[in-house]
Amino acid sequence: MDRSQPHPTQPSPPPPSYAAQVLTVTARILELMPEAVVNPRLVNAAYDIATDAILTPVPDATVVQHSTERAENALQPYDGLVCGEYAARLRAAAKRLG
Repeated sequence: MDRSQPHPTQPSPPPPSYAAQVLTVTARILELMPEAVVNPRLVNAAYDIATDAILTPVPDATVVQHSTERAENALQPYDGLVCGEYAARLRAAAKRLG
């Protein structure tokens, strides 16, 4: 068996939560301009795009609201950071959310 493949009886890890996915997509968008200084306009635009992409297909409004709240609560302060640095912080926050 190829060691890079999970053992057939080993369960797959659960997918990341919607909140974690929102943060990860926000980070990916910000990484497109890694040297730009982070500001509210950039973060809000990236976050809005990520939220639309991840949560629009979710039919349950309660799940959308809960996921949005979790993602917003996990957003990190960004004063003095560039987008690449902030993206790394968002990825770490996404991992903590699971």
